[in-house]
Amino acid sequence: MSGNHIKTMQYGKNVLSDMGFKQDKNTTIFIKNEVFCLSPSVQKNKSNYYWFDIREANIKKYNHSKYSNFIIIVRVKNKGYIFLNFKELKKILLYESKLENSKFKVWSFKFYDDFSYIYNKKNNKLKIPIKLLTEFELKKLINQI
Repeated sequence: MSGNHIKTMQYGKNVLSDMGFKQDKNTTIFIKNEVFCLSPSVQKNKSNYYWFDIREANIKKYNHSKYSNFIIIVRVKNKGYIFLNFKELKKILLYESKLENSKFKVWSFKFYDDFSYIYNKKNNKLKIPIKLLTEFELKKLINQI
């Protein structure tokens, strides 16, 4: 991640907190009642796109009997938010890689300034439509869950 990594990591956490989400330790996992949320933060990199990854270790923490919803909220620094149901993202969960010294898989995704699609970083043909949301729009969506 280019730029100031710490500021990017913190971006939008206050919004999640305002909506009642609690962060699980120092991870990208946030919990609110029966909602399990992965919330990576991103900013544009030197290649002029945004990217994030989803780790199998975090997905495995989702418990179907404990949580009724599995969502992803991508916090896009100084731009807004992208809301996804995990079922949507699962459609493009192919071509994983493994981190060094880890038995878990990692999937990488990217999107561009037009905020029209999220792509599997290893195969641009695998994509799903997205919409950049304002804080107000995100809160409205979360309240409907």
